[in-house]
Amino acid sequence: MVVQPQPTPYDFGKFTITVTRADGTQVEISNLVIELNFFESLRDPYVSGSLMLLDSANISNFVNFRGQETVNIIVTDFFGAPRIDKTFAITSVNKQEKLNDSASALVLNFIDIHMYLNKKFRFSKKLEGKPEQILQQILSELRVSVSAETSSQSKIRFIAPFSMSPMDIASLMKNRCTTQNGMPFFFHGSLYSNTLSLVSLETLLNQPTYGSREFKYTSVAETETNRSSYTVENFESLSYRIASISMEQNQDVIKLFDASALGSQYMYVDTIEDKAQERRFRITDALGKLLNPNDGAGDYSISLPENLGDPIHESVTNYVSQITTRKLFENGLFSYNEEEEITRHDYKSINRGLRSFLTKAYIVMQCPGYNFLGSSAEGRVELGKNLFDVYIPKDLPIDGDFNSDYIQDKKRSGKYVITHMRHMFKNAQYSVIVGAIKHDNLPTIDTEQFYSGET
Repeated sequence: MVVQPQPTPYDFGKFTITVTRADGTQVEISNLVIELNFFESLRDPYVSGSLMLLDSANISNFVNFRGQETVNIIVTDFFGAPRIDKTFAITSVNKQEKLNDSASALVLNFIDIHMYLNKKFRFSKKLEGKPEQILQQILSELRVSVSAETSSQSKIRFIAPFSMSPMDIASLMKNRCTTQNGMPFFFHGSLYSNTLSLVSLETLLNQPTYGSREFKYTSVAETETNRSSYTVENFESLSYRIASISMEQNQDVIKLFDASALGSQYMYVDTIEDKAQERRFRITDALGKLLNPNDGAGDYSISLPENLGDPIHESVTNYVSQITTRKLFENGLFSYNEEEEITRHDYKSINRGLRSFLTKAYIVMQCPGYNFLGSSAEGRVELGKNLFDVYIPKDLPIDGDFNSDYIQDKKRSGKYVITHMRHMFKNAQYSVIVGAIKHDNLPTIDTEQFYSGET
């Protein structure tokens, strides 16, 4: 009797990819696609992606790709249930390469349809309401629905010029949104829905943690040679295993200086009343208002070695001047830059500072796709809906029988907010590259082992 191999956490069912030509003719190209990628980001109100085709059927000429086609992509799990079903606009043939006399490779780029329409759409009109309401109004012109959290901003009036696209205006309104503590908002799309989301940093920090266990990095290979011997426990362990981790350009203090993320001086100039008022931004004040579950607002120190001068938050690394009028409009409405009280201008500096500060501790992890496709009873990992709980061992040779808490790296382990995801289907395997920012440090970080000078 032949034993049927069990799936691994990298397996999925299949994808069905259908291109609709400019003339409306549909062509299925699934068998020609050798790599499929989707890209999601908290900073992008859309999903984009790419298809790599190995063309030995003259598909390039038959479809006659002109950037005026749509592509419907359906991905199933290994039980055959559809998990992704979305239609995109093809925007370009990114690359073509002749491989031999009878075959070529080509890469197609695609993007959410509303972004394609956005480039073709211009108008000028008066818009009124809170920034998130204006954002929803403007995107209704593209027939796009938005799930928007309520901001703490006042109602404003905005005159949309012909020079701005709907998404340009939406991005401007997103940047104007803050919570009552000045926390920034993020505007993003979803691979699993056509509804866009506008959410605050406070909401992102309060997301539930995905799953019943930590995602764990280990270089110790668990055997996959005999898949028929898998148990449920083996499969679950492998589905939470992080294959690789990298951290690039972390703790870039010079970049944070330039981005007004630590300590800055702001001047707001009222041209109607002919006066200016100054306000200070200190990152310590902003961090003190964040969710603080582990008695530490992130990786930050208020003191410095003596020869580095004043503490970073007491330094003025940028001087920012902004012109703002006073009651340019009647009927209780403000213009884009106006505020009723000078203290409410502080929301802008906190928004700008925290948005830049978030990149201070950024990590990239490669994981199996099982928990991202929605095959399990625990649902799936989704951008803007789940925190990522990560276990990373510390950089010490471990001799002897130590418990997991001793082995755990207290600085890099912990909860992360997912900011980017690349879904990659290649060689019949599905993996996800996750980009994330640190949520907090573990409360026992002060007990971490340190270098003794010995090797």
